[in-house]
Amino acid sequence: MSLAGWPKPLIDLATGRSRRASRRSGGELEWGDGVVSGDVVALAVQEATDRRARQLGAAAPLTLLLLRRLDLDRRVVQAYLRATLAPSPHLVPEGLQFLEFVGRASPRYPHLATVVALERCALHASSAPWAPPTARPPSGWLDRDPRGAEILTDAAPGALLGALVSGAPLPPEAPDGEGGSIVVGPGLEGRFRVADGAERRVLDVVTGARPYVEVVVTASDAGAVRRLVAAGVLAHRAEATPHGAAGTGARAWPRASHRLLPGPDPRGPCARGDEGRDR
Repeated sequence: MSLAGWPKPLIDLATGRSRRASRRSGGELEWGDGVVSGDVVALAVQEATDRRARQLGAAAPLTLLLLRRLDLDRRVVQAYLRATLAPSPHLVPEGLQFLEFVGRASPRYPHLATVVALERCALHASSAPWAPPTARPPSGWLDRDPRGAEILTDAAPGALLGALVSGAPLPPEAPDGEGGSIVVGPGLEGRFRVADGAERRVLDVVTGARPYVEVVVTASDAGAVRRLVAAGVLAHRAEATPHGAAGTGARAWPRASHRLLPGPDPRGPCARGDEGRDR
């Protein structure tokens, strides 16, 4: 499912309210000599603003939940709506613009860069063309799929996501390299999930095109590769360089969004597919 299919209760939780019924009444719709009254214009503007705010709840619910924990949600959303025009009536462009705004405008708070990067990549994955890959023999080459990503988290990822949704206390930030990771891909329901240990070990190795036989050493490795390819996080190809000999270093595939590290500026890691930073 796409992020547009986020469960309604989570969207309501992120926006802090249920969808309100229209406030219009017969007395508020005043027309005179073919000219719309100021009250009606103001009402139309307010409804358009409410509609954009509602889209943000569907596009970036986890970011809004974290901003609420910081008592910043209303302030940031209002500043965003004042400072920007709707880029499109569709959810993904609005969500990406909002996440870029949060990354630029908000100081660094615990977990904010992680959550913003996660939802940015998930939005891109939700709009990427996708068909389940066909099974391939245990040979060929593996590389990062440009439609997917691995987000390195600054806390245990399951604890972080669970705390945001449940309202439990947020976990403390972990030392570098001791948090965990979340994989994002168009083949995943909901577009992301926590990576398990075997998947993390494979992704540690596949930071560029690598021969399958160098990556897959155990049955656990083989299972992790199958899951990551099915998710759209890894790509499994017969050849690494269709236009050059293997081992020359030439790259025939678009560069993937390798490991995305939390940091003070979460803008861009999935926006153009080439701004991730290799660890």
